[in-house]
Amino acid sequence: MRYMLLIYGDERALDDAVREECSRESTGLVTDGPFAETREQLGGYFLADAKDVDEAVAIAAMPMASRGTVEVRPLIDIAGLPDGREGR
Repeated sequence: MRYMLLIYGDERALDDAVREECSRESTGLVTDGPFAETREQLGGYFLADAKDVDEAVAIAAMPMASRGTVEVRPLIDIAGLPDGREGR
């Protein structure tokens, strides 16, 4: 099953060095902006294939988890919708 890992945190709490370290440790793609005018916001997400929610939670124990919040949500497949994997 696929899970979405939503990463929340206070963007002002991280300096450039910490962001770079988290990016390097997570080996994820990082983009810049747009920025919300709130204290805590959605900073990005990962899609993870996991056998169950316990494995998804273990995957979510990434570097940003110690500096913010990671929300784990199961994804629901809806028949007939493209899965985003066409043409790969």
